[in-house]
Amino acid sequence: MLPGTVPSSCGTLFQLLIPNEFKDAARQMDQIVLVLDRYTADLPWELMLADDKPLAVRAAVVRQLSAVRFRPRVRQAAGRRAYVIGNPSTAGFAAAFPGLSPNTDGALAELPGAEAEAKTVAQTLVGFGFEVTSIVGRDQRAGRIIAGLYRGEYRILHIAAHGTFNFMLSNGEALWAHCSTKLCYLVRQHPFRETTIGEDIEWAREVLLTGYRLAYVPDAAVIHSHERSASYEFDRTRVLHRRLYELFGVRTIPTPVHLARAIASCIVTHLRFERSARALALAFAWPLGQYVGALSAARGWKVRPPRVA
Repeated sequence: MLPGTVPSSCGTLFQLLIPNEFKDAARQMDQIVLVLDRYTADLPWELMLADDKPLAVRAAVVRQLSAVRFRPRVRQAAGRRAYVIGNPSTAGFAAAFPGLSPNTDGALAELPGAEAEAKTVAQTLVGFGFEVTSIVGRDQRAGRIIAGLYRGEYRILHIAAHGTFNFMLSNGEALWAHCSTKLCYLVRQHPFRETTIGEDIEWAREVLLTGYRLAYVPDAAVIHSHERSASYEFDRTRVLHRRLYELFGVRTIPTPVHLARAIASCIVTHLRFERSARALALAFAWPLGQYVGALSAARGWKVRPPRVA
């Protein structure tokens, strides 16, 4: 038996959750796929005890989320093909986006670093056995880029070019955050919706429900900072984590004990890098905002409108 589990409770789960006609079959299965909706997913199915062992110990168990909105068929690229774009032409940018101070010829500045990056990526992928279509250089116009993009199926799409924030790239199977959007002549299938705050959380839920998977890249780094007050950061964190609970039912700091531990950990970490009153205040503001935000959503408390942007 697993530590901390109660055999009688685990057996009760099995008797109450599994229909009688499936009980015998469930005892004999060694591979189980649980198709659950957002409500039944909260139940501890893996702890069900049919005989002497919980379900998750006795059989291979996989959860699958069932959703009303989904892509009926998600295509996957079969071959090892890659499409690499680097420093393409931005001719006509001034006409499409006036007032953004382009060069005198109406284009954006050249990006030799992006071009070098694209060439290096293309060479690396070839070394790993990929068939690479490389579109690199200022002479590569929009028509050729779009035509090449839809000419075949690609496992990898790499873009090194001008852009602004919040663009998401996909190969049809997984999605990657690529801190640039509005890359010239590329269209987003899932644009960010209008929301008070937390557009990335809203977006993540939408694409998960349409059949995508989110890919976590542990070695990626984002430098993002604001010189905002601790009260502002508390308000912002509170609103974000209230919405996080409403969308996913997640409480990152569920109890007062966890809150105390989080604050203590933040104090140590913050003061290690910066010994200031603001660093100490943020060590309280961020964990407290997480705790209060999720708690207010869980208990249905009415809260004042956010003062964040």
